[in-house]
Amino acid sequence: MRARLLHPAVTNAAGALLVACLAAPALAWAEEPIGYETPYAIPLPEPAWVRRAMPTVLIGAGGVQPARVELVAGQTLSWHSAAPGGVRVSFDAGVARSLLCTHLVNFSLEEGRLRSGLLENGDVASFCELAPGRYRYRIEPTGPADDPQAPADPVEGEIVVRGRPLGPLGRAGATPHR
Repeated sequence: MRARLLHPAVTNAAGALLVACLAAPALAWAEEPIGYETPYAIPLPEPAWVRRAMPTVLIGAGGVQPARVELVAGQTLSWHSAAPGGVRVSFDAGVARSLLCTHLVNFSLEEGRLRSGLLENGDVASFCELAPGRYRYRIEPTGPADDPQAPADPVEGEIVVRGRPLGPLGRAGATPHR
């Protein structure tokens, strides 16, 4: 048998009073204007500034898919590793002069090559924007030579960038920032 501490009518009335007390300040606040105005008009992005989906290259034991990627100026590219062993994305060091970014993440210059960090199965690497042109790269296996799952030789791919580079405000032809 349950003991009742208060009559149900008293409990309902007390609950309603509590809700009214808590809701009153919130309702009063909601009726007041916020009073904030932007100091300037907020511009809409130019059509050239709107980002497109990032193309992705899949790295597998048998190679890369697609082997040739076409980008529009301003697009970035990513590589997703499904390779059984570790791999690195590698470019000739001269490609670094065509980068339109100031800081690379997980890429470094070593031994005359611009290389990504180690990519294990499931890892992703991305590259910043490149100036228009053609760029060859290769996927270098890093696992032991006797691993039957690892690709034996580097696999090559190509990036083709078309159009004029976008500047910091999304205007075509603007000077790249370095």
